[in-house]
Amino acid sequence: MADIDLHVELRVDEVLAGRVGDGTNSITLILGPYDTSEISAKPWTDLLGLQAVFTLRRAGTAVTNDWGSTREDPALLAKNLYFVINSKGLLERGPDGLTRSPWAEKSGWTPKIERRPFEDVLASIRAADD
Repeated sequence: MADIDLHVELRVDEVLAGRVGDGTNSITLILGPYDTSEISAKPWTDLLGLQAVFTLRRAGTAVTNDWGSTREDPALLAKNLYFVINSKGLLERGPDGLTRSPWAEKSGWTPKIERRPFEDVLASIRAADD
């Protein structure tokens, strides 16, 4: 089976830190890779309209970390594509208004904020930037 990346258009309501690269109010988020045999519309329809906090990196950005470094790629930067930096990079508002961290391991700081009111978590993030 072939692996594919999904490109999901997200509306940006607020930038909590950093900036959206091209100044628009939408970005394209890259999710994947996924095996094409495992892709269907159903899992994604539940996400439509949900509010979430993403910790993102713009594709093409120069990065230096413990694993090495990459150079800036202007052609990739021009595409305005983003990806979630790691499994803890997504916090979402559940239908009950409580925070969920669906991709994160259940250790470290994520269990401490799961099931807290999403608005309280947003307020804490905003306060950390002050």
